[in-house]
Amino acid sequence: MTPEQLVRPEILALKAYHVAPAEGMVKLDAMENPYPLPAALRPARALSPASASSSWRTSRRSTVD
Repeated sequence: MTPEQLVRPEILALKAYHVAPAEGMVKLDAMENPYPLPAALRPARALSPASASSSWRTSRRSTVD
């Protein structure tokens, strides 16, 4: 079976989007931010459930690998 048989025609008709040249620039991933969190927000972020689960996932992943 070919990809053309598996994928809908409207998906096959999509064209790639243009990516502007990035010479001399640092390209970031969609979730990266080059700026630090404002100092007033850092203590709240350190105590948030999201940061706790993030560190849990990181430590859990390292023990599984």
